[in-house]
Amino acid sequence: MRGNAIIKRTLYPAAWYFMNKVLHWRSRLLQVYGFEILQKVQDAAIQESVKCSPYFGTLLGLVREGGLIKHDTDIDFVITPEAKNVKSFYTSLKSIGFIPERILLLNGRMLEFSMSYKVVGVDFFLVGHSVDAGHNIFVFDDRGEVRLHTYPQIDGMVDMRTASGKSIRVPENAAEHLDNEYGNWRTPNKNWDARRGPSFSGLLDRNRCAVTCVTGQGEIDAYFEAHPDLERIDGGQLGKYLLSQ
Repeated sequence: MRGNAIIKRTLYPAAWYFMNKVLHWRSRLLQVYGFEILQKVQDAAIQESVKCSPYFGTLLGLVREGGLIKHDTDIDFVITPEAKNVKSFYTSLKSIGFIPERILLLNGRMLEFSMSYKVVGVDFFLVGHSVDAGHNIFVFDDRGEVRLHTYPQIDGMVDMRTASGKSIRVPENAAEHLDNEYGNWRTPNKNWDARRGPSFSGLLDRNRCAVTCVTGQGEIDAYFEAHPDLERIDGGQLGKYLLSQ
């Protein structure tokens, strides 16, 4: 048993570093399976009437480069506040090979759920309405901060032809979303910092905003069963916890 523990402490970290930093294993897998994932999620979203769009770095790559960013390692989607069939959408994805990995909760309300498909990570962000209901909001728990970010609404979805000839649905106001997240997104910026990008709206009080993580398929399934409506985060409530802007 002691020998196994030594192996885990020594070989596992070295193997992880070699696969991800030297061979760029996850980035390579994303390039192989990325468009298959995009198509499967798109089909499931249409089937379940869920407005779900590629977002963050995934949307940036599709619009700016006509594909997925070479060094990226996962795929991001946003699910709009109006989506009502998220549980059915989640179940549909499981039925076609997506594996539940975790969910993040803010004061008991779901922020995101993460799955994997052929080892590639796929994150689904459940945004809420801002105070004026004219924008969407999301909360990130990162590097000791709980940050509130504000995004434009998704006006509608349109088909975009990628450089490889594949058709992927993206927001018709995709440029507005990228402006809001990255600023000058047309030029790659290695120093871009998500913590203080244009979408940043302020810090939230960690003592009043508890972000928790749930892992294990059984526990994740149980949450979906107990919360079929998936009540979203609320801008009016979160405004009370805002510390700074």
